[in-house]
Amino acid sequence: MELCLNSDGEKKLRYIDYFMHRINLLRHHKITPVVVFDGGNVPCKSTTEQDRHRRRISNREIAMAKLKEGNVSAATEFFQLVNHGVSNCLVEKIKEGVEELYKLPIEEKRKKLWRNPGEKEGFGDSGVLSDEQILDWNDEFFLFTLPVALRNPHLFPNLPLPLSESLKIYSVELAKLAMMLISQMEKILGIKSKEISKLFEDGIQGMCLHYYPPCPQPDQVSGLAPHSDAAAITILYQLNQVDGFQVNKDGMWIPVNPLPNAFLVNLGDQLEIITNGIYLSNIHRAVVNSAKERMSIVTFLNANEDCDIGPIQSLVTQQNPALYKTMTSKEYIKLMFSLNGEDINISEDSWVAHGILLCPKPNGEPQIGGGLVYGAPRATALPKLLFSHGRNRLRCSASSSSTDHVSFIKDVATSKPPQNLSQLMKMLKIRGDTIMSPGAKQGLIPIVIPLARNNSGAITALLRWPTAPPGMEMPVVEVRKHGVWLLAKNVDQLIHRILVEADTENSSENSDELFHASGDLGEKLYTKGDFAKSQISNLDVYLLKQEHFPGFARPFVFNAEVLLKVGRTSEAKDAARGALKSPWWTLGCKYEEVANIAQWDDEQIEYFKEKVSEEGKQEDLKKGKAPAQVVLDEAAFLLDLASVDGTWDECVERIAECYKEAGLNDVATFIQYTD
Repeated sequence: MELCLNSDGEKKLRYIDYFMHRINLLRHHKITPVVVFDGGNVPCKSTTEQDRHRRRISNREIAMAKLKEGNVSAATEFFQLVNHGVSNCLVEKIKEGVEELYKLPIEEKRKKLWRNPGEKEGFGDSGVLSDEQILDWNDEFFLFTLPVALRNPHLFPNLPLPLSESLKIYSVELAKLAMMLISQMEKILGIKSKEISKLFEDGIQGMCLHYYPPCPQPDQVSGLAPHSDAAAITILYQLNQVDGFQVNKDGMWIPVNPLPNAFLVNLGDQLEIITNGIYLSNIHRAVVNSAKERMSIVTFLNANEDCDIGPIQSLVTQQNPALYKTMTSKEYIKLMFSLNGEDINISEDSWVAHGILLCPKPNGEPQIGGGLVYGAPRATALPKLLFSHGRNRLRCSASSSSTDHVSFIKDVATSKPPQNLSQLMKMLKIRGDTIMSPGAKQGLIPIVIPLARNNSGAITALLRWPTAPPGMEMPVVEVRKHGVWLLAKNVDQLIHRILVEADTENSSENSDELFHASGDLGEKLYTKGDFAKSQISNLDVYLLKQEHFPGFARPFVFNAEVLLKVGRTSEAKDAARGALKSPWWTLGCKYEEVANIAQWDDEQIEYFKEKVSEEGKQEDLKKGKAPAQVVLDEAAFLLDLASVDGTWDECVERIAECYKEAGLNDVATFIQYTD
């Protein structure tokens, strides 16, 4: 190519044709040529060929110097791979198939391709952790593609047929491509053949199809939040060649312009661990625009299920001890999917330079590592648990979080999340409560969504009423062995209650923090000093005047207890029997306490048991009751019966089946879900 430097017109084109002819000859004989450019776009009109030649030589010298130092990542960045050997025709079929997939009606997607609770595959989103979070503006469809045994039998066959068949071929081709890249890395690292490759034989391959619709306010959202990939190698194909993929350089986000039929290759966290930090995972993101939609398909290569993930032996020495712990592949995957937003720990002690990670030495001077991002805190999905020597690393949330209550409510409980839930969660944490996973329902009444547990063990939760009327807000309850105790009719009311309690004479030392966490909403709900100004000495009386009424069956129970204390036994009996017409799990106490006031023995329990028997259900059907109503009644009776002894787990499966038989599949899935 150097002959082109001082040539013009037809002469230069002849040299280029000759050069490309030689490349094609090499490829014909299975030899992959490596062409070194200066990193600029081709053609580049802003510089002369002599300038480009000097820059190319300079970059080659820098890269070779870094390789000799063992700093491979300094010589490599994100790179776009052309002449990759994957058929352009196949790639075009993938593009057409993805377009067809995203054009399917939402009803068909939900019926056949939606993500099941507790699973990662299918249509879904990454959820919302807080009101302050910049939202991801994309739809994603994830599925496991290799080994074939991992393919979801309820998902893969439901894909549009052309896409399903194309993905089968595409997955094999990209697995070959990824293994070729790993083989080349082994040569560059100077390690014996197969030491890394063997970890990825029959490796786990997953694919994520992203669709980024045009956004009227692109500055208010992110297409995909900044992150590093938990896999070893990620291969991205930007299907419709629309800009949107960005990497961080010099503290700025730099767009990577897609090349036609090129794959963008990124190195992930697994490879960082396996190479003991020689290769580093890199931070990237996706953005959207107001005019164009963007589509991409991302392929992730992970180590196989049976291997251990940790620094390989040939890269661990006394001078370079293992930086990471070793764990099984299954443990690694489980750990990656268990991370949550609260694990973010971005340290200002670490910056990443273009090609060089600068980690402070004990004396504060930077030392060379590897990487890509420059001048900004570096976040990675690698948790501190993976490091052997307590190295201060950073982590960001995984795509799906176990404590992401908003996503859980949307995707699992299939309900509308309370608008101000994030403020309540902050306030519960400030109050000293321990935030719980929303799926930690084992042993609890199965229609609650746990939020937090206080020091005495009491659990605050949202109540997902199975057949809630339209517009009903989620009540906030305290979960008890025999059911629930209503705390507030909605999230805003509980926030108000917490603020009032914090403003009483016995307020906690966290009072100011609680008011600050409540934000503008808190100012609308309550003003400091209002309780004192009311001159009401009793907090409960004040709250009653603020429409904090006890709900469900509890008011009837309270009335019965008061009447009994003043000797009005007959009226107390009637009030207690009125309470028992409500769901028993809303009594706020043991069933037998209310049944004693009602002067009932076990006849009501026996009646309910008869109603849930096959004979009882057949009798209802003979009387003309609709089959759906019969099973809904059975579910309600089973919940009441379980509340007597507080043995919820024993009835969950049958209750879920009842809702499923009634056509309420979403409710059934939520009932059965537990961490």
